[in-house]
Amino acid sequence: GGAPFDSLIAPPNMFYVNNKPYAKLGVIGRGGSCKVYRVLSPTYQVLALKKVKIEGMDKKSIDSYANEIELLKGLKGNPAIIQLEDSEVDLER
Repeated sequence: GGAPFDSLIAPPNMFYVNNKPYAKLGVIGRGGSCKVYRVLSPTYQVLALKKVKIEGMDKKSIDSYANEIELLKGLKGNPAIIQLEDSEVDLER
């Protein structure tokens, strides 16, 4: 590997969702408690990864994000909707 590739897969540049690695390519957007990143998947797909910080968030807000995940799971396969590839809730981070 070369320097650019090595830095792409360096630990500080990686996200893990259900133990699957995603390399951070850049930030697409940000909101109050979340950031959306452009990432490279293990299958070399460029995807969006939404990372939500739930620390300090009230139950209603947490429930709202959980509901968003469930709605997207239910709409899987609908060509008019952004597809949810995976999701994970990690209360330890």
